[in-house]
Amino acid sequence: MKEKTNLQKEHKAIFIMQIGKSVKFWKKRHDGRAPDYDDWELNGDLIMWNPVLDRSLELSSMGIRVDKEALERQLKRIKPGRKKKILISTKCF
Repeated sequence: MKEKTNLQKEHKAIFIMQIGKSVKFWKKRHDGRAPDYDDWELNGDLIMWNPVLDRSLELSSMGIRVDKEALERQLKRIKPGRKKKILISTKCF
């Protein structure tokens, strides 16, 4: 994404919050983050610009694992029809 690269070059270090959730700046989901991995409200990536390589470097990816409520909320955002199937499979653990 050109906008993201320009932002990283300008600020040298950025923290992108709520990875997986729709980002208003780009008007779409930040990435294809799985809804059953971590809570999109409570995660983020620390990214620094590397001038030698002329590209960004992700230093840390942080997140709180998903719970039942977060999983339901995130599934509603991406594929409402898959909700029941995924929730049933999580009851096995």
